[in-house]
Amino acid sequence: MNIKVLKDNCLCLSGKEEKILVNPGKEMFSDKKNEYRVVLFTREELDFLGLTFEGVVIRGPGEYEVGGVEISGVDGNGDGLAYLIGLDEVAMVVVDGAGGLLSKKLVDKMKGVDVMVVMVRKGEKVDPKTLLAVAKKWGVNYLVPIGFESDDLEVLLDAVDREDLQTVANLKVEKDSLPDGMEVVLLSSG
Repeated sequence: MNIKVLKDNCLCLSGKEEKILVNPGKEMFSDKKNEYRVVLFTREELDFLGLTFEGVVIRGPGEYEVGGVEISGVDGNGDGLAYLIGLDEVAMVVVDGAGGLLSKKLVDKMKGVDVMVVMVRKGEKVDPKTLLAVAKKWGVNYLVPIGFESDDLEVLLDAVDREDLQTVANLKVEKDSLPDGMEVVLLSSG
């Protein structure tokens, strides 16, 4: 699986057989030749597709399977969604609105997560220590923070002793080559 940030909180997940977009912008659908079969929205206000998209649009909690990709949506009590995605044998969770979603209900539901992407909304504060505790409980190998305020990001990187961490264009994840322990990865957008 390959993970790339296209802009803001928009992700592209590319597997061997499927491509998934998370929170795409309208400009991504100006061309009728869309290469994505699955689109996920983590918040209702981001969903602009209505019935115009020919692929599968997932915009809420529930259990889904599309072309061998397993997706579970978990409601964050009206404060965004978390999606557990099984793609190319990699278990990934995408958490939006980390402040409200890191509830006990969500924390207890997830386990065996290889990649945790945490998308933070503009102005939202995240407790990096709580986030790291959740990531450790889930057994996360890669933690990918997106949209963090610079001070929250500094605290997070300091807590994992990686203040020197540089951004990369994408993250390639293969089940048989996951790191021991947890690595934080900063993805550049665009």
